[in-house]
Amino acid sequence: PRLSVPPLAFIDGPNGVSRARPHVVAFPNAVVLAATWDRGIARAYGTALGAEVFGTGRNLVGAPTINIVRTPRWGRAAETLGEDPFLAGQTAAEEVLGIQSQHVISEAKHYAGNNQEVGRFGNPLGAPGVDVVVSERALREIYLPAFRAAVEQGHVGSVMCSYNRLNGRYSCQSPETLGILAGEFGFDGFIEPDAALAVRSDVAAATAGVDNFQLGT
Repeated sequence: PRLSVPPLAFIDGPNGVSRARPHVVAFPNAVVLAATWDRGIARAYGTALGAEVFGTGRNLVGAPTINIVRTPRWGRAAETLGEDPFLAGQTAAEEVLGIQSQHVISEAKHYAGNNQEVGRFGNPLGAPGVDVVVSERALREIYLPAFRAAVEQGHVGSVMCSYNRLNGRYSCQSPETLGILAGEFGFDGFIEPDAALAVRSDVAAATAGVDNFQLGT
């Protein structure tokens, strides 16, 4: 307040403003949006979502979810933008532009390799999270292009790093993984972790590039 900087006020919302607030729209699942193959509809979707977020007094929304669908057993597949990296990226970029036209920061999630439910939090809870082993080629061709589009074309203001490990290191604690965002994609926003168990070491996360330790979802 001393510097007239408003606080960040987060709410989730890949498929509409969450937490059962009254008088908000239950949007069609994001995978339905991607199925339109229509950039204009994606922009309108983001604009409507951003306006509703702003109307609740929030200014940071956990959307879009742009993890690539790689297994039908993934419980959050419906809130993503499908299995094609190009389609997901183009849809995400337009949705981000729409959201951020409403004075709301879009937070793209979950970076990176968060494509299954099993072991995300560790099994049992609190044990090491699942280690997603991905070749460099698959990472570049499948898992990262949608995030790149969200940054380069959508100018997304924030990215949420994920629970899982990626090639042995937690996504939120990996200088290599987080460094791609700014070093290669030109990302100049802030990074925050998914809730609770995404960060197992505050020092490692801060050193790797995590900026804000507010809880996501």
